[in-house]
Amino acid sequence: MKKNLLSLFSAALLFLLGSLVLSCSQQDQVKPRLDQTSGARSGIDSLDGNDAQLLVEPPGSENRGRIQMQGIDITVSPEPSWAWARTDNVTKSEAIYHLNDLYNNLTTRQRQDRAEALQKAINFINAGPYTVVGNAIIRPFKNSNPRDNSIRIDIEIRAGTAFTD
Repeated sequence: MKKNLLSLFSAALLFLLGSLVLSCSQQDQVKPRLDQTSGARSGIDSLDGNDAQLLVEPPGSENRGRIQMQGIDITVSPEPSWAWARTDNVTKSEAIYHLNDLYNNLTTRQRQDRAEALQKAINFINAGPYTVVGNAIIRPFKNSNPRDNSIRIDIEIRAGTAFTD
């Protein structure tokens, strides 16, 4: 009886070990990159409190970034955003087009709460181009007297160059 239990235990152990090896080899096929981006952010260490982000990039995406509407007043999840990950540069006109599109899809109150922030974001884009050297460029734009400090427009340039002519 001891031999039968030992054989059964050994077979179960071999099965679990084989499953673990197979699982690990399948995970190695997807190579996500853990990107640590902290640092020069206009005095902001992190907007969301978590600098480590799991990023799976398309091959050849040298230029990455995002424009996003943020705030407690936005109840859809995820918040409205436009992201890019590509080899060519995002132009100023393209970025402003997508920024305005995101803004125009907000409610009247949400637009009022971001009217100054929109102009500041447009001015930032027009002052480009920006090239990331080292840390990502992350800028939040708010109205001068926001109803809530979370209400803002964020522009992130994670890699490469953005907002060329």
